Amino acid sequence: MNKYIASLVILFMPLIVFAQSEQIKINIVENNTTVKVRILLDKREIAENNRRSPKYYYTNLTAKANDDIVFNISTGPYISNDGIFKFKFENTMKAKTIQFYTTNNRGDQKTVTVPIVPSEKPNTNNISVKTLNPVSYTIENDYREANTDGWKAKTADEAIKKLYGSLHFIENKMQVFTPELNQDYTSNPINIKSDIKLESIAVMIDAYENPLIAIYSLPQNAIVDFDLRIVLPTNPKVMNLIVVGKGVDGKLYRSQRKIELSLSGDSCGS
Repeated sequence: MNKYIASLVILFMPLIVFAQSEQIKINIVENNTTVKVRILLDKREIAENNRRSPKYYYTNLTAKANDDIVFNISTGPYISNDGIFKFKFENTMKAKTIQFYTTNNRGDQKTVTVPIVPSEKPNTNNISVKTLNPVSYTIENDYREANTDGWKAKTADEAIKKLYGSLHFIENKMQVFTPELNQDYTSNPINIKSDIKLESIAVMIDAYENPLIAIYSLPQNAIVDFDLRIVLPTNPKVMNLIVVGKGVDGKLYRSQRKIELSLSGDSCGS
């Protein structure tokens, strides 16, 4: 290999690594009939000099077991770069595998199938897939495509009205946890729990120009115990995390947490 070719290989090697960096890491464990899933999606491309303005991000993640949807989330650009999601469901269909389907903001659709591992077995099911298989599929209950006005809304109330047609809520029936939120981080954890039977959950930060961050579409066997990670805006120092759930009873449930960011970047939820 002459010096010219060698220099080209060295020059383009970072680009090759970058192009292959998209990956999905999945851990699935079943205890009795409850399946716990942890997913890491690497959304890969962040706009130069602006961690909060990605050029590439996932817009939908769907999981199916025996052709039944067990998880569905539509997302915007403010999901954190490491893209960690956790969810649970009751495996009443006795599925042995889960099929995951991803869609990004460029319209690319990909899939991977992962086995469900019983919890008493050694936990070797931390699967890393660097190249997902391209696929074309129809997203069921895709709130991003079905309600584009909600993602364009300038206030949380406007987004809620676009999504659900009402601003009448039953307050504080869902539990929302926000540990260690920090404006300097691009991976801030949120946990949402509820015993209410819900058909969807919308997550918003009112400080963003477009507050809607994510919407869950919930199957009947879902357990409402979700983890996701978001990017906080740098300003203002006080903002609200708003979570609205629509029950199968047709009622709207809302829980809010005020987030206060100190000058040092420390924060707390109230």
